[in-house]
Amino acid sequence: MSKICIKPFQTIEIDSAGNVYTCCPAYINMHNIGNIFTDNVSLDKIWYSDKATEFRKRILAEDFSFCNLELCRQRVLEDNKNGKYNLTPPLPKYITLAYDKECNLQCIFCRDAKIKNDEQTTKIFNEKIDSLLIPLIKEAQIVALSGAGEAFFSKHSRLLIKKLASVNPNILFNINTNGLLFNKNNCEALGINNRINEVFVSLHSLDENLYNQIMLGSNLKVVLRNIKWMAQAQKTGEIKKVTINCAVCDLNYKQIPKLVAFAKKLGIWITISQYCYWETTFGRDYENHAVWHETNPEFNKFVKILKNKNLNYDKCYMSPLFFELREYKNKKKFLHFFSKIIN
Repeated sequence: MSKICIKPFQTIEIDSAGNVYTCCPAYINMHNIGNIFTDNVSLDKIWYSDKATEFRKRILAEDFSFCNLELCRQRVLEDNKNGKYNLTPPLPKYITLAYDKECNLQCIFCRDAKIKNDEQTTKIFNEKIDSLLIPLIKEAQIVALSGAGEAFFSKHSRLLIKKLASVNPNILFNINTNGLLFNKNNCEALGINNRINEVFVSLHSLDENLYNQIMLGSNLKVVLRNIKWMAQAQKTGEIKKVTINCAVCDLNYKQIPKLVAFAKKLGIWITISQYCYWETTFGRDYENHAVWHETNPEFNKFVKILKNKNLNYDKCYMSPLFFELREYKNKKKFLHFFSKIIN
């Protein structure tokens, strides 16, 4: 029985321009299905748009040409028994709001300067809470705030979380965070204690000097203290799942075994994937940073790191390309291997 990815039938993500995607934009090569800010139509019109229908047609035909299979680590494959997944699925249950770029840090991977919303932008965003966003999530089970900025820092995102939590007591939250402000007091203040489905914490190094070089304006000691609290909250059930996200490049790939060992000690999850170019100054030298390319001088050392025994941890997930490099180190074999997964 063939398998399809169910993401285009269950999820949406909205970026800073209002573009709507059926998955992480980087994983589907930026193929959007509409724009919630400019199309002047409701979510259901975008969800059932011609673009969305074409995307689902391809997935149902096992055509993954829209997808970046080397990068994607979100695909969820299922047998499509009895046509459970079709061209007119129910409105999405998982909604990611990634339009608010305000952040307390400057991570060199994603921006060249700190981003803070001016008063006018905050006002416009706040006006959309009642008119657009609350109606948008009426069918949702999980709302994720991720990918663009720091939700626990932005005044708008903090207000949004409070309102969503109060109007829909059944909604759970997924939060992407740099970890600096993610603590028990802030969770209680926002009304989401015991309502966090998963928290994803960006942690690219345990070496303080290297961490400070990547995460400008942060404090590693505070972040690690908060992660340890999250791990304890996972044990008690206050948070369902805690995951460290590590974006890999030439600067930090040697940190991978230490990061995995740290996650294992705490009993939390960790994902390891390629650093993506987000049009930053750092990223202009992308090929030199891309240690997973065979032409990179650090390639063989990187592959050796991937084979480190510390990475044999059941809560450690790699991008498909990294898994291929760890297991096969041969692109043709990997493509054959991947075709077996999806068929």
